[in-house]
Amino acid sequence: MVKEAKLAAVEQVKKTLSESHIIGLIDMHKAPSKQMQKIRNGLRGRATIRMVKKSILTHAIESMKDAKIKTIENYLPTQPALVLTTMEPFKFYVAAKSMKFKTFAKPGDVANDEIWVNAGPTPLMAGPAISDFQAVGLPASIEAGKISVRKDTLFVKKGEVIDSKKASILRKLNVEPSDVSLNVTAVYDNGHVYTKDVLDLALAYPAMLQTAIADARNLAVTVEWPAKGSIQYLLSKAAIAAKALQEIVDKANPETKSEATNGGAG
Repeated sequence: MVKEAKLAAVEQVKKTLSESHIIGLIDMHKAPSKQMQKIRNGLRGRATIRMVKKSILTHAIESMKDAKIKTIENYLPTQPALVLTTMEPFKFYVAAKSMKFKTFAKPGDVANDEIWVNAGPTPLMAGPAISDFQAVGLPASIEAGKISVRKDTLFVKKGEVIDSKKASILRKLNVEPSDVSLNVTAVYDNGHVYTKDVLDLALAYPAMLQTAIADARNLAVTVEWPAKGSIQYLLSKAAIAAKALQEIVDKANPETKSEATNGGAG
């Protein structure tokens, strides 16, 4: 890119940044184009993704007069792109993370879950590939001219780094174990920067809130504090205690129980 073109690109990015109130930074490193296009379509009408070279974006940020927006330079990823949206940062983050698409594993990926290879024939014709299966611990044989896996096998453990050999086998078997979603590194909103660890609270908060409600209710029941969320449990607890007490009284005074059963007639 010649100097004039670079300057024009910088000015265009500056204009975009100055006119946008909410800006998301995403890392496009290792992001598969097919899945990213699906994400773009899913965000259509709510957010726009714009690719930009890191050097251009850095120059644009550094040359802006607004000191607040310069803080986003600290969160620029390896291969950045901008997300321009009118959505509130946490709502945008939840929307972005809710769109997940399967893709093939790449060497160096970390398995989020266990990856199993099921027993049975594969699409691969008999040939040298069978030695690749055996090299990564997959019990394989030839059946009807095709490579077949002899038994269900735990191929990759949860948290394991997938090496190139296993990634190649998974691709050959057409297994897509990895989830792709927008890798948001930060969101800028009118002078405030929300980092990924803060934005993640939007995903964790509902479960945290439910846990807090349950803990508060249990405490209220334990200390017998009548409230809207505890009264039902307190009444049930009282009924059980009353029944247990009545059984103790009946055992201690069987004649009383007999009179109560006969309606007190003598």
